[in-house]
Amino acid sequence: MTAAGNTTTRLLGTFQKVDYVFLVGVGGGVPHYTDYNKHVRLGDVVISHPVSNKDVYVYCETTKASDKGYDFEVKHYRPNNFILQEIAAHLRSSASGDNGTVSPWGKYLKDGLNVLNSQIETDFTPPSVETDKLYMTIGERDLIEVAHPVPQDKTTKRQEGCPRIHLSTIASGRQVVRDDRLRQQFAAEVGALAFDCEFDAVIESVLGNCKDSFVIIRGISDYKDGTRRKEWQPYASLAAASVMKSIICGLEPPTNV
Repeated sequence: MTAAGNTTTRLLGTFQKVDYVFLVGVGGGVPHYTDYNKHVRLGDVVISHPVSNKDVYVYCETTKASDKGYDFEVKHYRPNNFILQEIAAHLRSSASGDNGTVSPWGKYLKDGLNVLNSQIETDFTPPSVETDKLYMTIGERDLIEVAHPVPQDKTTKRQEGCPRIHLSTIASGRQVVRDDRLRQQFAAEVGALAFDCEFDAVIESVLGNCKDSFVIIRGISDYKDGTRRKEWQPYASLAAASVMKSIICGLEPPTNV
């Protein structure tokens, strides 16, 4: 992603009054096979947010086997202020109740579906829920299909037709993404609910250009489990864009224009 980092540097050098940077796209979710509340489904959106520390993005450079499993050499990234993360947390908490109200991003998502499906050939409609299949690695290479976790008593259920927002660190690293055991262990260590491509060069460019606020938003289009599904990518990208619009609308109006 060096080329993307160079492009980001040129863009931010040209548009020097940019205050907030949004990195929006699709990524792979980290499933929780038994916890309904932590489980990420296809079409959900994960927003970069600190969990146990202030990191919002972590990049695994190398791994090394140890007596405890694996040691990870990691680069850590965080914004200098967390205003975008604070708005995201408020959006998530304000829409967490099952009271029948439509979340802001749910409205933008519906509007986007109406516009896009009437103007372009790509189908942004969410695929059938039956295509959201969850697999677990057994042994070295074998996959078995497993059931998604179900809600327990007093669990907040999903709003039908509306993706759920998750707040967590977002992780990356080619070596850990390709290995199921490494991926799950690394995600557990850093508190990540999503993996994406290697955007460390882009984030270094953002920080190098003294941009204090940035957020990564990933619509979940697969589980990085080797099945290489693409049918959820259009809907997941639109869901991520809808959440981005909700965060932008939560910002104070600019005063320096």
